[in-house]
Amino acid sequence: MGKRKSSKKPPPKGGKSAPLDKSFRCLFCEHTGTVSCKMDVKNGTGRMDCKDCGKHFVAEIHHLTEPIDVYSEWIDHTEEVNKRALPPPRKAEKKRPAAVDYSDEEDLNEIGRNKKRRDAVEDEDDVDGEREEAIERRRNVVEDDEDDD
Repeated sequence: MGKRKSSKKPPPKGGKSAPLDKSFRCLFCEHTGTVSCKMDVKNGTGRMDCKDCGKHFVAEIHHLTEPIDVYSEWIDHTEEVNKRALPPPRKAEKKRPAAVDYSDEEDLNEIGRNKKRRDAVEDEDDVDGEREEAIERRRNVVEDDEDDD
């Protein structure tokens, strides 16, 4: 018996992939399709220009560089510049309690005044209580002295 002939699948058709974009969204004015790229391989420069806001970026290129590569370098460059321009992050501040509304300053001041009044009254009560205890102790001492005589 002989071996069956296997049918060979035809090779996939080598179609080109979708072409890469040559116009992009501007990083500064946010308009879509306004940034175009001009590639000058002889001089080794790629230039991105926005038609609306006039911003531009120049990068070094070589024979394999595509417009999307220059656009990516522009994005990376602006992110780096923004990081250097920002001040260092602040230390975390203490969070205020969520139950108190700090939007109305008069209410906050009134709350503070009421708390001070309550504390003052409590302090007076403590002082009065201490005075009474001291007087009571003196009476006991005087009575003890009289009993000893």
